[in-house]
Amino acid sequence: MILRTLIAFLLIALPSMVFSQSEQKYVPLDNAEMLKAGIAKLAENTTTIKTSFHQKKYLSILSNAISSEGEMVFKKPKALKWAYTKPYNYMIIFHNNEIVINDEGKISEFDISSSKAFVEINDIIVNSVSGNILQEDQFTIEYFESKDYYKAKMYPKVFRMKSYIDIIEVYLDKKDFTVASIKLVEKEKDYTLIDFFDKKLNEPVANEEFEVK
Repeated sequence: MILRTLIAFLLIALPSMVFSQSEQKYVPLDNAEMLKAGIAKLAENTTTIKTSFHQKKYLSILSNAISSEGEMVFKKPKALKWAYTKPYNYMIIFHNNEIVINDEGKISEFDISSSKAFVEINDIIVNSVSGNILQEDQFTIEYFESKDYYKAKMYPKVFRMKSYIDIIEVYLDKKDFTVASIKLVEKEKDYTLIDFFDKKLNEPVANEEFEVK
């Protein structure tokens, strides 16, 4: 049950996309190594991230998208809080080898190391928000660029991910290599669009951020 919950979190929470990004004309990227080097430098130099997000979930059975918003906080090496604030309160925390879920005051805790699947999901989520998103050992990746953005189309290699996710499209700002948006397409072709905004890097983040009160 918890595995399905985390897969669902990955599908809906990684975190509405700015349409100017997806509508720009993209061409194959000639020098992917330059992009990888820029992302690697960003990841090396980033100790904390605080960002707000808007999210839209598109389901084939619904005529309107499901909208939500919230805040994400990351602190090296692997502390992550993803908190929805509208239209409901839902929080998931990865910290000290544990997963803690706060669903409107109902608390659930799980040991990440108790399951290989938990470890894989934790690594994908943390790496995605920390800057190490281009994980070629777990994804087959195609690289593109437009005037303002890079785009990575990531096809999962890991069987558990392939069962739920068809493709992940990551849009990165050319100015600073930070993740601007993510699109996750499920096997059934439903998809989620997430736009990150008001990003703050390397500001102080107390460990108390990752405690459920």
